[in-house]
Amino acid sequence: VDTCLFDFQQLDYTPPFSCLILAIKLNEFKKKFPNVKFKASNFKHLKYASHIGFFKAFGLNFGKDMGEASGSDSYIPITEVKVKEIHEKSQQLKKHFNEHLVDESQKLATILTRQDSGELVETLSYSIREIWRNVIEHSKSDTYYYCAQYWQSKNQVEVGIVDLGIGIKKGLIQNPHIKVDSDYEALA
Repeated sequence: VDTCLFDFQQLDYTPPFSCLILAIKLNEFKKKFPNVKFKASNFKHLKYASHIGFFKAFGLNFGKDMGEASGSDSYIPITEVKVKEIHEKSQQLKKHFNEHLVDESQKLATILTRQDSGELVETLSYSIREIWRNVIEHSKSDTYYYCAQYWQSKNQVEVGIVDLGIGIKKGLIQNPHIKVDSDYEALA
């Protein structure tokens, strides 16, 4: 195949986590087949996706860059975090990298809970930091991504956190005291 066309005509609703996963998978596809020309059509109606950085996240020159949208108290656009930059900033500040994650996890927890403070915000902020810390310490991924959205009309939230690391099973297998035979077992 010389050219691969991704047609977005049938897509009308693009929640943030779906955008994030699809952008990651399209990037993987492009890297796996570098000699195949990549084209997209019928995508300009997807305003939300273009605003949160979906199209530029996989290399289509349309909409905003990842993290370019300023976000608000109801959403965080697709945001790329480079692990190397976290370590560099932490070294400059002479602090553990986890301290660097406090503000961002607090911001995300505030959007998800619709509260500025309290036990729920602190618990969720801690949980998000733990996910990010595990990515940094165990996944061997150079980058991770996240996004979030609160829909007032539905009173619902959605958050997405994705890394391209080795996976939970491979991470656990490195510990000689843990035996797992499947990805499902690693998650249990």
